Amino acid sequence: MPLFYEINEKAVDAEADTQLYYWQARQYQNKNAKADLIKQKFEQVTREYTAQNKQFQEKHLMIKDEE
Repeated sequence: MPLFYEINEKAVDAEADTQLYYWQARQYQNKNAKADLIKQKFEQVTREYTAQNKQFQEKHLMIKDEE
């Protein structure tokens, strides 16, 4: 019986470790996906800001030239 208990305990520990590693891997994948979304939104906002800034500078130069 002690051998059976030891084997069963190791099997349960191994299964628990496997489940823990799987859960951690899923957590990292979810965090990575969220980070990618944030990066994409930041890039989009940066492009929009750059375009608006360029338009503002062009208008500013045009007004300055008209004066």
